[in-house]
Amino acid sequence: MDSDIVPNRSWPVRVYVHRTLSHWLTTIPSTVRSLLTLWLSIAVAVASAQNLIPNGDLEDYAPCPTSNSQIDRAAPWFNAFVSTPWGPGPTPDYFNECTSLAGIDVPVNNYGVQIAHSGSAYAGFMVYLQYSPDFREYMEVQWTQPLIAGKCYELSLYLSLAETIGNTASGDIGAYFSGVPLVQAVWDTLPVVPQLDHLGGFLADTLDWIHATGVYQAQGGEEYLTIGNFHSDMTTGLLALDTLAMGVAMSSYYFIDDVSLELVKLPPDGGCGTLSVEDPALPAMWWLLDPSGDELMVSTSLPGRVTMTMWDLSGKVVLTSGFDQRATLGIGHLAEGLYAFELADPAGTTARGRFIK
Repeated sequence: MDSDIVPNRSWPVRVYVHRTLSHWLTTIPSTVRSLLTLWLSIAVAVASAQNLIPNGDLEDYAPCPTSNSQIDRAAPWFNAFVSTPWGPGPTPDYFNECTSLAGIDVPVNNYGVQIAHSGSAYAGFMVYLQYSPDFREYMEVQWTQPLIAGKCYELSLYLSLAETIGNTASGDIGAYFSGVPLVQAVWDTLPVVPQLDHLGGFLADTLDWIHATGVYQAQGGEEYLTIGNFHSDMTTGLLALDTLAMGVAMSSYYFIDDVSLELVKLPPDGGCGTLSVEDPALPAMWWLLDPSGDELMVSTSLPGRVTMTMWDLSGKVVLTSGFDQRATLGIGHLAEGLYAFELADPAGTTARGRFIK
């Protein structure tokens, strides 16, 4: 994307609308005008106080970052790897226009080219690194009031794949809510199951920000949010892409911005509606596309022999195969494009995936 693109500034539009609305209010009866004015005041107050996550837009900093691995400069965000405040080791990064260091600048930095979703700052974290097994980076933040048991909260965030260091998309970014901070004593995957998982699905866009959301029903007392990949390398869904980083180790690194957590109204059934929660009953599946595009490696936790069916975008079946839990499939004869596939065991349990060749 062009590095000279700047975000649209919408405040003049809001001022215009406000003036037009004020003029319109003077033309209606005073009783109705009073009620509307009260309603608008309440709506604005509620909207401005919804986000429970402090510094969710990552705009507040102290001081300006001077190096990689300084997520702590955007307090109260911090790194789950606490052996040292920053590096060496898994350390999320903080990018801000205020810096004089090109490597962590916005919009152009060592990881890619991306304007902030809002303001002038964002963060970034590693999801997968081929030559460092189960290497993970996690961002954490604490809010001031514990979540209320039984209440529903919507998590919202924006993600973008970094094209310079991230040549592989992942579909396994998750969020874990806890009453105490998680501590990553070693470099690998945190041993917890995220309540919200696969946020945003496969995130392969390097040009724009992808909006990912999930709804969580609180157990009560949660004060911390941890964001990252909670799957092992063997169970992490990966999609190899043709980006600037091709030809080096497969890696998946994401920019993140505008994280919010808001209390939402309970639906009539008393639950939290459709949740982006990982179902432990679903079979885990992992696949890896060889950089040459000639082989697809597939592994699944489905027991026994499974049948694989693959389709192209027109719906035509282009490949069928049977194997036990893992296989390396030759796909060199397939044309470039997007493909979907399904694994099924004799009991009818299925797992699905897709990749770009």
